[in-house]
Amino acid sequence: MSIIDFRVRPPFGHFTQEWFFEKETLERFAKQTAMPTTLSAQEVSMEIFLKEMDEAGIEKGVVWPRTSFGIFGSKNGNTNVNDDMAELVKKYPDRFCAAAAIDIFDVAHTEEIIEKYIVEGPCCAIIMEPGMAAEWRFDDSRLYPIYEKCQRLHIPVFHTTGMSWTRLSDSVPFAIDNVAADFPQLKIVVSHAVWPWVTQAIWTIMTKKNVYLLPDMYMFNHPCWQDYATAITNPLMNENMLYGSAYPFGGLKEGIRYSLDNYNFQDEQTKENYFYLNAKNVLDI
Repeated sequence: MSIIDFRVRPPFGHFTQEWFFEKETLERFAKQTAMPTTLSAQEVSMEIFLKEMDEAGIEKGVVWPRTSFGIFGSKNGNTNVNDDMAELVKKYPDRFCAAAAIDIFDVAHTEEIIEKYIVEGPCCAIIMEPGMAAEWRFDDSRLYPIYEKCQRLHIPVFHTTGMSWTRLSDSVPFAIDNVAADFPQLKIVVSHAVWPWVTQAIWTIMTKKNVYLLPDMYMFNHPCWQDYATAITNPLMNENMLYGSAYPFGGLKEGIRYSLDNYNFQDEQTKENYFYLNAKNVLDI
């Protein structure tokens, strides 16, 4: 079975200096998800990570840079994360797709980023985190020029939800639903799948087929994971659900094994959609 892991942060470039790979962080998320920390994460080793991808049967990983503090979001404050993403894809073109991070405070610069890193470059999508950067809702009118351009150029938009907000009232899925309705040809991928608004998020993918839910780490021993699993295995929703390990917060092989052991896949087509074909559709590969 071919697999595309739709949310990974490999031990590469600025990621190696980030909080993702700090010992305390890995321990905290291992406790939260009840999933073991992998050797590649402990050693912060790209070589071991690629070996773990092979052992898990992962054909390609989709990389999400952190954008909460603009494109210069690393600890040292001087690394352009998009240059890292471009370098990663150029070095491993068959193994990774990477999103380009945008600065929501500079829409004009966003157009430049899209042209440089996606239209003329190797990246496959944009990622924005308005809730973490400024507590803007996803349907803030200031973001609409970005959506218009991405829809016109057929560029997917990645968005982070879950516990990425200070106030629960700002994290509502209605904002995503509004954007999906206003830009019906725009592919929107929602990491953390708007947890804890699980039922409402699932309603969105039933009515807006340009929205894809990526529960990633919230699939592993989290409250409400069973409802996501129902959507994954239900023919009405299955084509809009994506698999992601949230590495390094989850192991590559371990996440796949958990999914196969706990979700009630009725047939091979449903399984292939979740692990592979839906991701190919989003990325147009």
